[in-house]
Amino acid sequence: NWFGHNYTVGFAAEIKSDKEYAEGEKERIDIKTVRGRVNYSIDPIKQKLDLSEVSKTLNSDNMESVIDINRFYLALDVTTNLGVSAKADLKIVPYYDGQADETKALISENEIVLPGSPQADDTLTTSFWVSNTDQGMPAGYKFIDLDLVELIRDLPESIQLELVAGTDKEKECVFEP
Repeated sequence: NWFGHNYTVGFAAEIKSDKEYAEGEKERIDIKTVRGRVNYSIDPIKQKLDLSEVSKTLNSDNMESVIDINRFYLALDVTTNLGVSAKADLKIVPYYDGQADETKALISENEIVLPGSPQADDTLTTSFWVSNTDQGMPAGYKFIDLDLVELIRDLPESIQLELVAGTDKEKECVFEP
């Protein structure tokens, strides 16, 4: 669930057998275990957080404001029942006057790691604390060091969060249907 949106990822596989069947015998393959590495990319997930009303209020009448905050954080809880491990990059981009300012973008590469669920009906939740400090971080969260304070100091009109995920191609997956 990414800001109120659910995303579903499905896999399809074709299995071929060299076994020869007698005439009239029904073809049947019983799969006990499948092992392998999965190379699968998930379409990027983008969500824009609109701060325009706050920005207009603080930056009006030829006056510009700067926010002086010591600690700002983003708590991400990612729930999956995907049977393979996944990695994701997180990119946070501020927008000013409708334009992305890539020079101020914050990027976290491969720090979001999601373990594979042992079964499709088992869900796993992994929690991430994105901030310039782990102060106040609840137990069970994984810390990702990005300076969100500096990002919002000049109060952008919006912030776009982009998550680019795919399977962990280095990790062997085991499926036991």
